[in-house]
Amino acid sequence: MEFIVSYDLNEFERYYKTIWESIPNREQASLDEFERDIILDNPSHLIVWKKKNKIIGHTIWHETYTDKHSEQDPREDDDRKILEELIGKSKECVELHEIWLKTEYRGKGYGKKFFSFFEKYLSDSGFEDIIYYTDNEAAINICRQRGYKEGYGVKAGDYTWYVFALKL
Repeated sequence: MEFIVSYDLNEFERYYKTIWESIPNREQASLDEFERDIILDNPSHLIVWKKKNKIIGHTIWHETYTDKHSEQDPREDDDRKILEELIGKSKECVELHEIWLKTEYRGKGYGKKFFSFFEKYLSDSGFEDIIYYTDNEAAINICRQRGYKEGYGVKAGDYTWYVFALKL
């Protein structure tokens, strides 16, 4: 298996559409505008997971701050407080925005391989901190095993997310 940083956006969007079409009761069938803008702004923020020339997963990430999503978009108080406790006040960091691995490849250690790759890639690129929001049990376990600091309680719709942070 290999991780490819900066992948052809058109080919990725064809793959992405097949993922959402395979999930029952999902309305989304393509990248939303936010994710597309992340990739267009910096193609290295898309990492594709391939095995035998077949896309089996992907990651989208972006740079952010503990107190604001962007220059114009402050974080909600609960979110900001958790991030400040985990990595500090008004700090730039990387947010691991989306990780997806096709169902048939889960439970085979690919997630652990990805986190090792991603942490080294970011460290080599000069970043200091990663944050990651998840409610996925496998991802939670990987973060705990890798020594991520843990917070809990950021609400998004009907979900309450765990928040993980790692100092590189």
